[in-house]
Amino acid sequence: MAKDYYLILGVRRDADQEEIKSAYRRAVKDHHPDVSKSPDKEKFIEIQEAYDVLKDPEKKRAYDESLRRAERKSRTIYRDYPRSFTRSRSDPFFSFFEDLFEDISSIFSHSFRPPRSRTYTAEIILTPEEAEAGGYLPLSIPIEKPCIFCGGRGNVGFFTCPQCLGKGTITTSVHVKVRIPPNVKHGTVLEINLEKLGGKNFLIQLKILVS
Repeated sequence: MAKDYYLILGVRRDADQEEIKSAYRRAVKDHHPDVSKSPDKEKFIEIQEAYDVLKDPEKKRAYDESLRRAERKSRTIYRDYPRSFTRSRSDPFFSFFEDLFEDISSIFSHSFRPPRSRTYTAEIILTPEEAEAGGYLPLSIPIEKPCIFCGGRGNVGFFTCPQCLGKGTITTSVHVKVRIPPNVKHGTVLEINLEKLGGKNFLIQLKILVS
């Protein structure tokens, strides 16, 4: 997945050039080795890279298209091999994750209140050939992170943060690959524990059906 230059600069994807330029100047002030009290060279290079692309209309257009392609790809559930493993949008397994994506972001919160335990279960149907071959199932999981535009405060000065709209957090995606072992048996249940990503007390179970 390409870097999210909009996220790096802390602007919306529909931001105009003035907003992009203003965000760039603020970011430079915060991270430039010659200006900031706590400089971050790697972060500054990343900021400069993002601005170099977003300030140029042609580069920005090409970058936006690459983001759209990547997002379309990440929303399709498929495995590296064989080809017949690809799942279409009409597949019940795909629909399960469509519903899950709408609900899951509330689990990845930064509040001090412990989230209640949740387990989501889905069934994935494999052909005998797919079950024998094994492979990987890429998933795109939404998580909430502190908004870098306002530092998680929800406001910029006296104004509501335009990036997170006052929430103090923004939703982004992380990509994980679930390994389907070769010769997997009918009825096998695979568990995906997302605690390392911040999803405490949260579990996805995939039940393998060979048919």
